[in-house]
Amino acid sequence: AVRWADILIMGGGPLMHITPMFMVEHAFKVAKKKRKKTIICGCGVGPIFSNKYKKTLISIIDNSDLVILRDKISRETLYSIYDSCGKKLKASVFTGFDPAVECVLIYNELKNKNKFPGPAGWTEREDVVCINLREFPGEYSRQKIKNKVDNVLKQFVHRLSSVHSDKLIYLLPMHYFHIGTDDRYFLNKIYFAAAPENKNIVVQNKPLSLLDTLHAYASASINIGMRFHSVVFQTLLKGNNYILDYTEPDKGKIFGFINDIDDSNFYYNRMVSLHDQSLDLEKFATEIYSGSRCQFDHNKIIKNLNVYPSKLQDLFR
Repeated sequence: AVRWADILIMGGGPLMHITPMFMVEHAFKVAKKKRKKTIICGCGVGPIFSNKYKKTLISIIDNSDLVILRDKISRETLYSIYDSCGKKLKASVFTGFDPAVECVLIYNELKNKNKFPGPAGWTEREDVVCINLREFPGEYSRQKIKNKVDNVLKQFVHRLSSVHSDKLIYLLPMHYFHIGTDDRYFLNKIYFAAAPENKNIVVQNKPLSLLDTLHAYASASINIGMRFHSVVFQTLLKGNNYILDYTEPDKGKIFGFINDIDDSNFYYNRMVSLHDQSLDLEKFATEIYSGSRCQFDHNKIIKNLNVYPSKLQDLFR
């Protein structure tokens, strides 16, 4: 594929300690050897714990003509990895937001201009708490905490269902594929464990379109997100959401996104790390309410997104 291509782009996804990184490294080396343009476009960095993956990451970056990461935390992590390996980062590293941010901005613009009425059956729903959860991915921690975190998440939903008995607890998948773990598997385990006591819990089993997913978050009174893109959507659609962060504390992609976008520190008490050994989500469930919304600097967001087309133009110029 690289032989007939003009450009090789890794567009999104994490540069982390997983074996497919070796395939990415090989592709970038082949492309560079054949004098193709190579681009990292919207990726994150980490978690990377072992030296072999650090060296693979360095090789990919060294064979890239343009590097645009999705947040400033990723850039800091990249510099620290180079330092830990005694290497010098020669490439210029730029940062923007995750490209999915642009998708939400377009949705908000169309919605504000009444360009579409929204999917059938969805209106503003003050009686809906919309939640995305996933099984805790073991590769995000060096501690064996997966089973503990999964049980805490189940208890959290059950507690939330009791506290907000007047609301529909709507469990919404963000990932429907077997590879990467289908969210519905975990969400239905929560549902059946709660039945029949918690009758206000519903799982969205039929896959939704992108538009349906956006509108579900925009319509709910309260949003709670765990997967990264659920956090991106909920944050920019409503701005009164709560976050369950499964990524590396203070340096993962969720923290990186909130750190870049939340100038007022609005999410300080609305975001919990699932790596916290003293985690008490049942208490957190009682504190969740629909209240004030975070205000964002949209000009800053657009400026950061413009990094992508401007740097690509510079490269090809």
